This record gives sequence, C-alpha cells and structure tokens, in this order.
Amino acid sequence: MFKRLSPFSTREPAWSGLFLMTSLSALIYALMEWLFLTTKPSAIAILPISEKIRILLLSFALLNGAALALLAGLGAGWLLFRWHIWKRLGILLPAGILSGLTLLLVDNFTYTLFRFGVSTSVGWSRALYLLGFAIILLLWTREVSGWLAAWANRSQRRRLWMAPAALAGLTVALLALTYIPPQATHPPLWSAGASARKNLPHILLITADGLNANHLSAYGYERDTTPRLRQLAERSLVGENAYSNSANTAGGVVAILTGKYPTTNRLLYPPDTLKGENAFQHLPYILKTYGYTSVQYSFPYFVDAYTLNIQSGFDVANGTVFRQSTFLTRLQTIFDEASAGYLYELLKRIADRLRHIFFLKTMTNYRLLLPTNPQALPFEYRDEENLKQVLDTLTTSDKPVFAHLHWMGTHPLGRKFYPRVQVFSQGQSVDQQGEFNPDFYDDKILEFDQALGQILDTLEAHGLADQTVLVIASDHGFIFNNLARLPWIIHFPEDAYARRIQQEVQNIDLAPTLLEYLSIPIPEWMEGQSVLRADPGKRPIFGTGVGDTVKTENGFLVEETVKPPFYNFGFVSVVSCNQWYRLKLNSRIWETGQIPDGTAPCTPIPEEEAFRLIVQHLQERGFDTGTLSSFSVVKRP
Repeated sequence: MFKRLSPFSTREPAWSGLFLMTSLSALIYALMEWLFLTTKPSAIAILPISEKIRILLLSFALLNGAALALLAGLGAGWLLFRWHIWKRLGILLPAGILSGLTLLLVDNFTYTLFRFGVSTSVGWSRALYLLGFAIILLLWTREVSGWLAAWANRSQRRRLWMAPAALAGLTVALLALTYIPPQATHPPLWSAGASARKNLPHILLITADGLNANHLSAYGYERDTTPRLRQLAERSLVGENAYSNSANTAGGVVAILTGKYPTTNRLLYPPDTLKGENAFQHLPYILKTYGYTSVQYSFPYFVDAYTLNIQSGFDVANGTVFRQSTFLTRLQTIFDEASAGYLYELLKRIADRLRHIFFLKTMTNYRLLLPTNPQALPFEYRDEENLKQVLDTLTTSDKPVFAHLHWMGTHPLGRKFYPRVQVFSQGQSVDQQGEFNPDFYDDKILEFDQALGQILDTLEAHGLADQTVLVIASDHGFIFNNLARLPWIIHFPEDAYARRIQQEVQNIDLAPTLLEYLSIPIPEWMEGQSVLRADPGKRPIFGTGVGDTVKTENGFLVEETVKPPFYNFGFVSVVSCNQWYRLKLNSRIWETGQIPDGTAPCTPIPEEEAFRLIVQHLQERGFDTGTLSSFSVVKRP
C-alpha cells in the first residue's frame, strides 16, 4: 500500500535516461521562460532577434550544464555507495525544474488575467501556494519516474549509454558559440585622485511633473499660482524660453541628469534603461567623485535610479540604500551586459516566488504601490514624505548633498487633479471636474509652490540659504508635451548670476551650467551647453517622445511599439525661435506650429532645414534613417 503511494516507480531508472530527461526539462524551462521574457515589455524585448536566439541558447547551456553537473555528482555518489536514494534525488532534479516552470506559468496566467498571483498572496494564501507547489512537485515526480521506468530496459540502456557524454559535449559547444565576455570595467570619468573640495554647496534639483511655464505667475501668468517661486525668480538665473528634450518622464529626467539627449541615451520610456557607458555618464556620478552625497526621492513607478540603471550615482534612491544586487554585479563580471541582465531576470523570477511561498522573503508587488484612492493622491504619491526626507538630508549631512526631488502632485491621476484645498477651482465639483481641468491644475501648482516655500524657509532657518544651489525644472509639459515652455530656474548662493535668458534653453543645459558654477570640467559627452556666463545663441532644440497614442501594459510600452528602426521613439521635434517642427517617425507625418507664448528674439529656420536637422540628429546617434531619405513626408492638414 505504502509503495503505491510513493511517487517513485518500483523500477529503477537508467542513469542515461536521467541525463536525457534532465536536459529535456532544462530545454523546456529555458524555452518557455525565453518566450515570456522576450515577448513581454522589457529591456530584452527590444534586442535584435539574433541576440535573443543567442541568449536562449546560452541560458539553456548554463541551466543544462548546472543540472548535469549536479546529476553527475549524484551519479558519483551512487557508484560509491549504490544507494537507491541517489537515483531518487536524480529524479527530483527534472521534476523540480518542471515544477518550477509550472509555478511560473500558472502565476503568469492568473496575474495577467485576474491580477492575483504569488506576489499578491499573504498569510494563509502563501501557505496555499506552498501546498500547491508541493502537490505539483509530487505529480511531476510521479510522472517523470514513470517515464524513466518505461525507458529502463536493456535495449534502451545500450542505445543511451553515451547520452551523458553527448549532452555534456553539446553544452560545452553551445557555451563556446554563445558566450560573449563582458566589456572592460568602465573607467572612472574623473581621476581617482580628484580630491573632495571643502565648502562645496548643496544642490537641490526639483523636477515638478508636467509643469507648464504659462501656468506660473513666475512667468507672467495672471493667477498668482507661484508667489514664492515668483519672488525666488527675481534673484535667480531664469530661462524665459526653456524646453524639455522628452515628452515622457523617464527620458526627461535622465536627460536632465546626464546632459544628453534621449536619442543618445536611448532612454525614453520603459522598457528603456541606460546601457554601457551611458549608465555611468551623468551628473550624480561626477559629483560623487568630488565628495557629494546623492539622494533621489520620487514615486518609484515613474522615476527610480535603480530601474533606469543610473549606476554609481545615488547613495539613496526612493528611501532605499542604493546597492545593486551583488548577484547581478557578479553576473556582469562574467557575461556581457545583455546576457547578464537576462540571466538575472531569469533566475530572479523563480527565486522570488520560491522564497515567497516558503516564507523566506516577501515578494514585492509593484502594482500595489500605484495610487488607488484619488482623494489620497498626495499621500499615495508620497510627496510630503519625500520632501521631509530631502530636507532632513540637507540639514543633517556633514558633506555636500546633491538631492533630486521629483514632485508628483502636478501629475494628474486618471486625467484629473485632486487638490487638498480648492482655490482657483472653488465652487467646482471635484468629481465632475472633467479631464485635465486647468483650474484644478492651478490648485496643484499652488500646492507645489507652498512646498517650495517650506523648502526655502527650512534652508533659511538652518543657515543654508546661501549654501545651496536650488534648481526648479520639469520633466515635460502639461499632458506629455515637449513643445510647451517649462520652468528653468537656478538660484545660486548670494543671488549670483541672476538674470533672465530670452534665447531658448533646454533641460540638457542644466547639468553643464551647474558644473561650470562648481568649476568642475564639463565632459565632452555632455550635449547641453552651460549658460552660466553667456547666453546660448540661436540653436535647434531637439525633443522626442513615444507618440500621440500608445498602448501600455503595466507601465511599459507593448512590444509592437519598440521595433526597429526607431524602437520607442515615435517622433522627433525641433524648436527654433518660437516655431516647432515635428516628424512622426513611423507614419512620416510632418507637423509644424507656433509656440504661442514664446518670446525668443530670433527668426525660425525653414521647414526643409528642420527636417534635415532631425534626420542628421538621428543619423549621428546610430539610427537607421533609410525611410527618411527625403522631405517627401505627409503634412498634417
């Protein structure tokens, strides 16, 4: 009776069959996970198909090699002691691989369709998943044991005796064909001997999400939405006609931090991340070499240094000590960047779920971090908490601090705004405000200005007002518009360099301007221009975005929108002297228009010249512009 309850067959399997079954299980696991990871929105999805196939073969070779090595160890134990336990443990190896795959497939299915899965389970539901996994393992063990018993006859043993050697040879061959060594460790951007200077000021960079200059009284708006910012601007360096280089938050913020165009960083919108040397070429990295402590506070779903792969930049990102996974770091020292990232994701997916259901480590469900209660938006977005953390860092640090605060209160929730106090929207119903109501938008801007007032008062109270460089900017304009004027204000200690720049400036000018003020060399890779001591002159301002309408999934662009030759980049625009030009890259639709409140004192370039500049801009950054060979584009009526 008890033998019949056992998941193991009474017939002893052949070792050759075990090796073959283990390799087959590893192949199925590697293939199914590869299909998932290369078709869901991710950094892997945008790789060329040849790279995807190489990574599939490499991941199978590594998984198979590890499994075969473990099985060989069990085989050695069996040769020494001839205990049945060795073969039973060997059966558990392919059964365990298939059980892990089953857990992932079920979790993918339930989470995609019904929004519940391992990561949403708590308490007794975690125990249910553990019980379910144990049942799956039992069933797979019984199934695998039966298959091996059916194979275990003398004729099959004679035919399969070379299986272990053949499979080992195949694994070695695949590794030789698919392995690419890592690039050399990125050298420091500055000499390791660059000594930290004394008396360097704090730098507080505040990027308010989707903030238009034409809704700020600091820029002449009839409503006094920004009384504190208006007073600060009178003592600051102000860009009258400032523009974002990205219509999307990730691209806009990273452009500010790097001083490089999104088309150079190849980062615009998830699943984009910084790669290669771009991951190290940014303002926070430079400042750290001069002794700065760097912190970033935002809402992680939109802006997060770890997610965007801003390496060696921030000591703390969104409240978490910024340390890359040691396991990922180890992988990056062994494999090329694409392979290391894929293998890390491959192993992390199963490890996170197993640790969760075995009550070893709770798995984070990032969807639960998204705001669900519109009335509680300021608290869900954690602006107040983030502000407190930034001020605590500035007022207690014994080192110069570079702090980035991304303010989310001016970002709509469900196309609506939910101010704590109605001022400009007084008398209107919050629930019936309509989409992107400008009165409610102005209320949220006033809340931002009040937070700025709290910052200014705190700096003054702690004697830091003249020891802090304060930067006010925005990632993009209202409703993801990169063709609207944005706030571009830098207040230096003792009101230095206070003036208004009428010529057009851009967000990638912020980093080089700060470096010049600090007397730190501006690296050649920065594409922005310092405007500290001189106006920039007439020049094209390039911007980009994902396009008018895009389908997203869990905050990522779906795969159809990230295909070559332009991937996430749906359009490229040029602003020149209050005139904008925009080329939609896939449809080749050409649009032009005027910036109604622009005040730049110059003459715009012709349309044909704007088109040529856009194509040249893309070509210089390695894009295939074969479909954009001439100015025969479709003009928007």
